[in-house]
Amino acid sequence: ASYAEAWHTPSFFDDILDALCTELVEKDSWAGLWDAYRAIDGRASRRVLSRYAFVAACAMRAGFIAPGPDRPTETELLGRVVALDGNPYYTVLASARLGTVPSFLSGDGQESSAAAEDTDRENLVLGFLSYGLDKEAYAYAERFFPALGPSTVRLLASRLSDDGYYIGAMRLMDRAFGLSTELTDGDLRLLYPQAFPDAVRSVTLREKIAQPIFYALVREESYFDPGVRSAAGAVGLSQLMPSTALDIARRMGIAKPDLTQPENNLAIGGHYFAGLLERFGNAEQALFAYNAGYRRVEDWRRDYAGLPDALFLEAIPFEETQDYGRKILVSAAVYGYLYYGLTPAQVVREIFPSF
Repeated sequence: ASYAEAWHTPSFFDDILDALCTELVEKDSWAGLWDAYRAIDGRASRRVLSRYAFVAACAMRAGFIAPGPDRPTETELLGRVVALDGNPYYTVLASARLGTVPSFLSGDGQESSAAAEDTDRENLVLGFLSYGLDKEAYAYAERFFPALGPSTVRLLASRLSDDGYYIGAMRLMDRAFGLSTELTDGDLRLLYPQAFPDAVRSVTLREKIAQPIFYALVREESYFDPGVRSAAGAVGLSQLMPSTALDIARRMGIAKPDLTQPENNLAIGGHYFAGLLERFGNAEQALFAYNAGYRRVEDWRRDYAGLPDALFLEAIPFEETQDYGRKILVSAAVYGYLYYGLTPAQVVREIFPSF
């Protein structure tokens, strides 16, 4: 961080600074974390700065960093995170602490009414759609994505979602808009659909799981593609390993479950997650166990026992699991806000009990 003044491409150092932040939290080096934040402030990327500012605010709240006349307050640090808007996860958490709603959740974006550029590629996609050839339109759109205007992207994504091809609609919307202030309420619903609603409702009621959290888990595991298989061999909507699924299915009285069948997969995945919730008594740690295995989480609970929930994620040594936790919290906040009338703070407290 002492070389930050000479950086010409701040984002080039993101991985290094992320690893440093994890190490400093893991080692309870709060003075070092504050010094690093001050050194990179105004020099690092917005994504990294939002993380450091939020971690510093949490450390100040927990009494690990003392307030002082030369230091911003916790509220000022959280305001900085929101203003940076560098990472949806930290924006959601900071907004929840401040009692506000992230700008990307407002749904106030204006859908463009301007005609799309009149190109052969644009017209070909629209032609496919006019004949009901939605997946053919999507395959073509994937190849020539930049040529599509926003109104065509929205139309195609809506058609794909209506067809139950959620993964195509979500990928298209994510490439076109991401989580931005340009999103309308309809855009958010295409990015975060209530797929397989009857099965999800049945599972969450039976297993006593908060629906926004379960929707978020399934969305991030599979993008609602029932037939997806990971390189490691995980299958279906809940991305279950066949051996784990078979063991759980036996206990549930399900013989020879087809893991590509949505109802079976969601039932088994929901039961497995509910067991992790009961084991850890903490949704954040149950989600980490779903991703990284319960034995690792038990080790982390022992190693980082003194950390508040919001800092626990920052200390764990698996970047993949950190990112997994971040994505699910953002998704849960969106689902809670869009479909269940929950504020980001209410959803965050479902995941971080001590928040």
